Amino acid sequence: MSNATHIGVRDVDADLERETELVAERFPDVPRATIDEAVRRTYNELAATATVRAHLFTITGSVVMNRLRAEGATYRAPNHARSTASPRS
Repeated sequence: MSNATHIGVRDVDADLERETELVAERFPDVPRATIDEAVRRTYNELAATATVRAHLFTITGSVVMNRLRAEGATYRAPNHARSTASPRS
């Protein structure tokens, strides 16, 4: 394991993939490739001028979702009702 791993170097691709998944869940009618491209393009736009990167991935997802809504894409709220707990008898 390298020193870089110990000092918190992030796996940008994995983080972008996670944001792509979150956006895709909320916009199921938008092609996945379109969302992936929008997330990567937006991340690069924001990263180019960011002075603080702590929340860059979350901001990227929010910007992409706002842009999709502005373009008229249908937003679906996250389903928090999913439960893995078994029902009570």
